[in-house]
Amino acid sequence: MSMSTTLRYELNTGNNMTEAFLKQQERIQKDEMMADRENIVRLEKNTNLRAEWNENLEKVSWNKRIQNESKRIQDEVRLAAKAAIVCISALIAMSTHAVYLSWKSQSVLKCQQSLAYTSPRYQQLRNNYCIRGIVIV
Repeated sequence: MSMSTTLRYELNTGNNMTEAFLKQQERIQKDEMMADRENIVRLEKNTNLRAEWNENLEKVSWNKRIQNESKRIQDEVRLAAKAAIVCISALIAMSTHAVYLSWKSQSVLKCQQSLAYTSPRYQQLRNNYCIRGIVIV
């Protein structure tokens, strides 16, 4: 805007150039002050948005950490349960094998004690089958 146009709107009385110039300077200062205030408000708004974003990021990170920890604990519990099952099945197998060995030794003894036959062929068959774990009645 030219100086004459600006002065024409600011002059109400007379042709006082210094008064018009002072009013123009005052208006410029007010505009600069308002621009500075708007800039400060914009910067504060951006700072607040960044702070809020950081807080949300921290919450999301914390939730993710909790989920990962929960998953790790569940995996450990699952593996412990599998280990317990393996231990129990091994104990059952050992117990079953012990019962089987006990039964086998008792049946061999019964086989040897219950037969009173004296034929050599029968004695030979009896000895062969009793050694192999077959009971002859």
